[in-house]
Amino acid sequence: MGATMAKKPSSTTRRTLAGALAALTLAAGAVGCGSSDSGDGGGGTGSDTFNYLVLLPLSGNLSSIGAADRAAVAASVDQVNSEGGILGKQVAATYIDSTGTSSQAVAALQKELTSGKKYDYVLNGATSTEAVPTLPFLTQSKVVSCTSASATALNDPAQFPYHFITSAISDRNAEALASALQEKGYKNVAGMFPDTELGHSNRDAAVKASGALGITMTTVDADPAALDLSPQMTQLQGDDPDALVLDGFGPIAGVMLKSRTKIGWDVPVMGNDTFGVNNFSQLADPGDFEGVDLNTQLLNVTDTAVTKSAEFKTYADALAKQTTDLTFAAEVYGDNYSCLLLGRAGAEKAGSTDADTFKAGMEQLQTAADVKGWFVSKDIKFSATNHAPVYSPEDSAIFEAGERVNGLMVPGSFGK
Repeated sequence: MGATMAKKPSSTTRRTLAGALAALTLAAGAVGCGSSDSGDGGGGTGSDTFNYLVLLPLSGNLSSIGAADRAAVAASVDQVNSEGGILGKQVAATYIDSTGTSSQAVAALQKELTSGKKYDYVLNGATSTEAVPTLPFLTQSKVVSCTSASATALNDPAQFPYHFITSAISDRNAEALASALQEKGYKNVAGMFPDTELGHSNRDAAVKASGALGITMTTVDADPAALDLSPQMTQLQGDDPDALVLDGFGPIAGVMLKSRTKIGWDVPVMGNDTFGVNNFSQLADPGDFEGVDLNTQLLNVTDTAVTKSAEFKTYADALAKQTTDLTFAAEVYGDNYSCLLLGRAGAEKAGSTDADTFKAGMEQLQTAADVKGWFVSKDIKFSATNHAPVYSPEDSAIFEAGERVNGLMVPGSFGK
């Protein structure tokens, strides 16, 4: 796939961005709710330090993913510092809590960026709910930033010129999903997507990409807080599809699987990449995975070319020093670990952390060879009109769902 101009945001995304702009005027009254700590790296604040601000859901419903992401970021800081830092400076990370909500993400970020401390680089959230609404303020502040979130709206260099992404955005994940559906010979499929920012982005992209290959997709939105989705499953079952596409991260993924089992529907399932990074053993029973395939990235699966690479081993060794609780897919940790690798490569390509020069350096990154330690995709292909890695079909494949061991899925291992 070649680099493409980001598509116009959906009406949902435009509402989110409009709300974010309004939130900037209100955040001053809420900034006292945030907290920060400078837990990793050099710890300095002077010109000898590369200051890295990290916004994550350290409390609230998404605190488990926040803890995983923090471990990955800490691993990247230690690894980069052990290799000489960035432009000869040691990296110092400061962590702030978004609580997993858009309002607190904006408030906490504004508080820290107006504190008088200069930050060279920002990781602005682990989810699209956090990342999307922070973009207007980051742009206004002229700070180069990165996220592992994947809503298509995050890749809009014309509107947000200082923002970059490590993960596969919705459009590119959808292209991989559609190819997987075509490979299986499916012509008429149903899809269930969470009623969230990322869910809408993934849904719209999946319908478009599938349609381009002659595959019809009928979808329903699912309340991410639902405890039972049997009525929605029954609705989709009525269309007699060839397969069921599932999207969603966290408890909602388990509810989807259990609801399918509850109504006795044995339709084949294809989970997309977002669905595939879940820790399934904590969400559903082995029997719920009967007939479930995943279109997932190679870095999430044991014994692939990616997970056998030297770059992956360096990452895994660094992460093991921070945590042994690898309950999520390697993609969750790897994409957050890779944000700092991108920042180092861009700053050193530019020879500066001046925002405009730094951004221009980032836009020169084209392949994995341009980013020391990079393993999450074969190509990057950043440009003035594309700030998201261009994932290719070679970066993912279809695997039978299985249990995860040390962050890597063992295909077909449920019940064995």
